Amino acid sequence: MVAIPSPRELLAWASALVRADHSVTADEREALVELARRAGLDEGEVEILLAQDLEDGSPAEVPEVKLALVWLDELMRVAWADGSLSKAERALLEGLSKRLGLVGADFKLALAKGRRARYRESRRAWKERGAGE
Repeated sequence: MVAIPSPRELLAWASALVRADHSVTADEREALVELARRAGLDEGEVEILLAQDLEDGSPAEVPEVKLALVWLDELMRVAWADGSLSKAERALLEGLSKRLGLVGADFKLALAKGRRARYRESRRAWKERGAGE
């Protein structure tokens, strides 16, 4: 069984991730709200975290290595929410991966999974819009 990361810590990292490129899109904000909901946190927690100024770029304690892939998958979902991954977002995710002791292949796999999930979500939304017309 894989342990679940602390919801507050994961949300803090996700908040830092979406701010890495100095722009928080509506899609990224919604992805954060959805992550908060899945984690059982209040939407207000998202606003508090987005308002924080993180001086050292480390918003939370780094989880144990066994949580690394869980965190990385969740962060990839948030990072791809606006349909792209900026250089700053990628750098933050790569830095986190290294701090967690993950190898490059783990990062590339998570990156590809995140991209595929975003593509599937876009296709689903497109089909729903087409069905509603």
